[in-house]
Amino acid sequence: MSNFLSNFYSLSLLLSEKNFLNTIITAITKIRNMKTEMQKDFDKFVTNFTSNLRVRTPIRTGAARKAWSKVGDLKIGSGLSKRILTNAVGYASILDDGWSRQEPKGIVDNAFKQTKK
Repeated sequence: MSNFLSNFYSLSLLLSEKNFLNTIITAITKIRNMKTEMQKDFDKFVTNFTSNLRVRTPIRTGAARKAWSKVGDLKIGSGLSKRILTNAVGYASILDDGWSRQEPKGIVDNAFKQTKK
């Protein structure tokens, strides 16, 4: 009887360890899937934000509107990548300060608010 209980106890420990390992593997898989989904959501946000920047940029010659571009990706640790956007025309910051009657409240903050909705 003692041998049977000992074997039963060993078997139950192995099953518990297996369930524990399966739980950990499942959790890691879910975390990876969440990270992938977060990156997709972030990419979609950046695409929409860039589009909103372009649409909200006042147009006279079209140079400022066309000048929005992605400079690169910034990756901090093993986290999500961050897009760096810029506008290469020298007067973009003046437009963003609300200089133009077409967008008197600026560009970046309003494009961000629009994208967040």
